Amino acid sequence: MVPKFLGGPGIGLGDHPFGQDDIGRDYFSLVMKGTQRSIQVMFVIGFFAAIIGTVVGAIAGYYRGVVDNVLMRFTDFIITIPAVIVGSVIGSKFGNLGAIVLAVYLGLFAWTGLSRLVRGEFLTLREREFVDAARVAGYAPSLTVCSSCEAPGPHNFFSLQGGGCVCLSCKPSASAAPSQATLDLMADLLTGDWERAVKSEAKNRNEASGLIAAYLQRHLERGLRSLPLVERISRG
Repeated sequence: MVPKFLGGPGIGLGDHPFGQDDIGRDYFSLVMKGTQRSIQVMFVIGFFAAIIGTVVGAIAGYYRGVVDNVLMRFTDFIITIPAVIVGSVIGSKFGNLGAIVLAVYLGLFAWTGLSRLVRGEFLTLREREFVDAARVAGYAPSLTVCSSCEAPGPHNFFSLQGGGCVCLSCKPSASAAPSQATLDLMADLLTGDWERAVKSEAKNRNEASGLIAAYLQRHLERGLRSLPLVERISRG
């Protein structure tokens, strides 16, 4: 296998780079066929796991209470079932039906981890303690009108010392300029509009969390030492 530029015949893998079996079948072709089937199985399992995990986790996190307990105990039960044994039994019983059928069965057992992640995200949005604390303590920021002149919004600036959103005329020099999506998310959290809040993007959640923490620490009579320790990074 001498390269052509050195005067040799060139580098090649030949007609059968992986060799052949006893009856002349090409191993490379068999490997490529197996890879194709494995990719198909992977996509089918991922599709079913994503659909079931997202639905179960969203319902459990949104409704909480009895619904959450029932769905999470069912999830724990599915986790206890060994997927390897299930796959072996299904393969031996239904192997003649093809790999796609096996992938569908395995997908019905592969959604548990994703459901817990989705449930956690929904619970995080519903349990925004900074928002609840601000509303209960009377520190809820003004988000729909200017906190200084009460001009109707929406306004593009947020002032910690001013009490919330401010118009261009009332804007202090140190005002923040959050995106409108972040202000909408904060308004949804204050009003309890969870259906809209859960559709927000991670960057807007991070920005809203930072604004609320800074707003509370600015307006409380005594700074809370624990606020800087609160994680403000998206866990999604």
